Amino acid sequence: MKHLLVCNVWFAPRSFGGATIVAEELARRVAASGEWRVTALSFSAYGDQQMPTVIRTRLPGGIDHYTINLGGMRVPYVDFDNPAMTAAIRRLIDELKPDAAHVHCVQGLGAGLIDALDEAGAPTILTTHDYWWLCEKIFMLNHLGRYCGQEVIDRKVCASCVHDAKTLDARWEKSLATLRKPAVVTYPSRTARAQYERNGAPEATGLVLPNGVTAPGPDYPAKRVAKPSRRLRFGYIGGPGPLKGWAMIERAFKALDPEKVELVVVDAATHISASWWEQYKFGPLARHVTIVPGYTRETIDEFFAGLDVLLFLSTWKETFGLTSREAAQRGVHVLATDCGAPVEHLIDGDTATILPGFGSARMLRRAVRRLVDDGVPDPSEEGRARIAAEIISYDDQAAEVMRLLDSITGSAPEARIASPSA
Repeated sequence: MKHLLVCNVWFAPRSFGGATIVAEELARRVAASGEWRVTALSFSAYGDQQMPTVIRTRLPGGIDHYTINLGGMRVPYVDFDNPAMTAAIRRLIDELKPDAAHVHCVQGLGAGLIDALDEAGAPTILTTHDYWWLCEKIFMLNHLGRYCGQEVIDRKVCASCVHDAKTLDARWEKSLATLRKPAVVTYPSRTARAQYERNGAPEATGLVLPNGVTAPGPDYPAKRVAKPSRRLRFGYIGGPGPLKGWAMIERAFKALDPEKVELVVVDAATHISASWWEQYKFGPLARHVTIVPGYTRETIDEFFAGLDVLLFLSTWKETFGLTSREAAQRGVHVLATDCGAPVEHLIDGDTATILPGFGSARMLRRAVRRLVDDGVPDPSEEGRARIAAEIISYDDQAAEVMRLLDSITGSAPEARIASPSA
């Protein structure tokens, strides 16, 4: 049986974020296929210990999980390419001897992970989930916390945002060199692929492979009917920071009638035994707010059955947008900013209300009042067809990943989609 190493900064039982959900769902399906033995590798940063320590656990489904812990203060460029971490990864890869690797987010593990796999002769699929390979701050936000808007990246513009401007050139060159090593680089959307390739990522190895989405269960329509409400229910999944537009939501909803509008706030940090909202002072907004814990594969239908509208008010051009797809697939209207990939599958005025640019509190307040007064529109046939065409399941994504794995492990290096050293 072939051996696959799946790498992501987080992995069960420490699950956090959309990329982790994707990594775990695909790993489980590949392991269940019986064609691959799957091992997971993740990162943690507990304590002050400055030397990497490997911790092994056994997960359901027969997946061995290795976590490399490296404590102490985090420095962005050192985290990006840490020789001590890379040495620990090399030793582990030498022991595990994977036939191939599927790499997701590598914050903490570092770019040296790709080098170590390349040196070991393990062909790799790199699945991008954000802009970490192009931007030290991951989401292309400037020092004011606003989207910088760069399409072709100018490092002179980046210099005012990063931890140490002297490391910019070295990080950039290392990133582009590393992106040439995987046999395949997948992007979750057209938006993401375009941004990477216009900035030097190799076109020959790149392809768009959307992330899978957990489809609604057969009893979802009944759950939705069983949860009527006299108020229009708006869901928000995120924390109080700037990335997901919380400040805009707070200003807009304070001026709305709490008898007509409910704001359901999901505290996704509960997945890592923390809370974004436990100590938050909502003030007058408390009349609108209901806080619920982060949902899981088992509770996702229950959560969305209790919503009328999902708020997806991102302040940057996102690479995918899992929750906007989960909502759309369940017939929940999406009120979004024009934030790139999260609205690629939506139609304004039909399956979504899309605010121009990154919106404003005034725009949001008007849009909410319009939905309250006029009602949430039912999706048209065209809207439903686009959702069905553009949203795939984890089974679909896993099948494509396994096809790619067969391709890169079953061919001589020169016959691969691209040579790892090209």
